[in-house]
Amino acid sequence: MFLALAGPLLSRVTHRRNGMHFLARLPEPDHGLVIGASRLRCIAIAVTALEARYLPALDPEWLQLTRGDQEQWERYRAGFDAAAMSDRLGYPAGQAGKDAEFLLRHARSLDPLPDSWMRLICRAPRRTRDDLTGAALLAMDYREAAEILLLFGEDLASHGQAAPLPAMDGQAERARLSCRERSLDEDLVKLGLSPHPRVVLAVKGDTEYTHVPLVWKALDYPDAPELVRLLNLRGVDHDLEKLAALAATPLVGERLPTGRPGWRLIKPPTRLMIAVDPDGPRFGTPAAVAKTRSTIMKDVLDSLRDQGVTNPNPPELDALIEIRTWPQSCYEYTYFTDDELADAIITVHHTINGWSRDELVGALAHWRTGASRERT
Repeated sequence: MFLALAGPLLSRVTHRRNGMHFLARLPEPDHGLVIGASRLRCIAIAVTALEARYLPALDPEWLQLTRGDQEQWERYRAGFDAAAMSDRLGYPAGQAGKDAEFLLRHARSLDPLPDSWMRLICRAPRRTRDDLTGAALLAMDYREAAEILLLFGEDLASHGQAAPLPAMDGQAERARLSCRERSLDEDLVKLGLSPHPRVVLAVKGDTEYTHVPLVWKALDYPDAPELVRLLNLRGVDHDLEKLAALAATPLVGERLPTGRPGWRLIKPPTRLMIAVDPDGPRFGTPAAVAKTRSTIMKDVLDSLRDQGVTNPNPPELDALIEIRTWPQSCYEYTYFTDDELADAIITVHHTINGWSRDELVGALAHWRTGASRERT
């Protein structure tokens, strides 16, 4: 901790040669540095005494033990007397709160990372922070020490052994490890790193599910599941409207400030594209397709209202749902000739029930014609 305060002093070190050796001369520290170093020494003693109780539970989402097991730590936690520790250290809750704010202010001034990245690092389990170096690591050490002191002060207050800690200034409060102003999704969206796909492409069955990635690769598109995610419907007879609405419905956070209509998004908008055969009660005719899309849109609007969005705007949501059916009766007939289909069938079914290739091609042509007539 002291090195951060001593940086300016260390930069003024002078050297002189004494025979074969160089001697370093450290300038006299100023009064502010002496006071700061003394304060950090007291903080280090307090944190060392308190870390066994509070360090394993430092992160809100994680319990991390370096020695012993959870049962042993729970017994130690249950027997820990915060008031007795405060008396023994001569370290009251109020001082813990002031020292924590002191550390958080210094952490903010030290940290080379912007707030948006710092928030992600604070969310990560403590063991993953070992990869940090330099000022970023030191800033995180300050935050950890501050959180231990604040948890200690809050523990005393919760048992009626001290007054509640006074509120810190906004910047210091936001620098706490436990501060969660936004959800993880919102923090990721702010950085453009959300794992939620921008497009969900839903296809009818295994053939399309196998071919689409190959087409994607042939077009030299990047392999990025966070951009496009493929969904196999395994037929069109299932009740897919609820699933479709779940994929396309925006997740909203707080309302935008006064004067700016709208809501903050917890995740980026996801466009749902459904590409299926033109059959069944949901997709067999243009009217059926329109009705299916309308049902999905209604579920989307209902879900938004459930999230507290009043008067959701359909025109803004209209582009989120698109349904396309193949020009012919199925995907295979749309994109493959009878000869191509016959060769593919023979590859996986060598005997083809005793048929010749020509007979198979003729049967495919017959079935294709029959399917076309049935549609008309």
